[in-house]
Amino acid sequence: MKDLSVVQLNTGRSSPVCDAILSLAYEQGADVVCLQEPWYGRLNDRIFTKSHPGYKKFLLSGDDEPNGVFKVTMYIAKGVQAF
Repeated sequence: MKDLSVVQLNTGRSSPVCDAILSLAYEQGADVVCLQEPWYGRLNDRIFTKSHPGYKKFLLSGDDEPNGVFKVTMYIAKGVQAF
């Protein structure tokens, strides 16, 4: 069984930092990327954040977060098998 490679970073809501860490993590073969305080944007009533073609994105939020703003985004590499 292969070890799981995890990258974690607080991006301070910076768009360039999110882009850079996702690219670097993918180049290094990271299986999971956890971003605290990810960049997000708004368009009409929708909130969105960064994507990467090599990862599936999961937005983690709680009921205590105002206006639906999320504090963590998790990316799982496409093709990763948990078991």
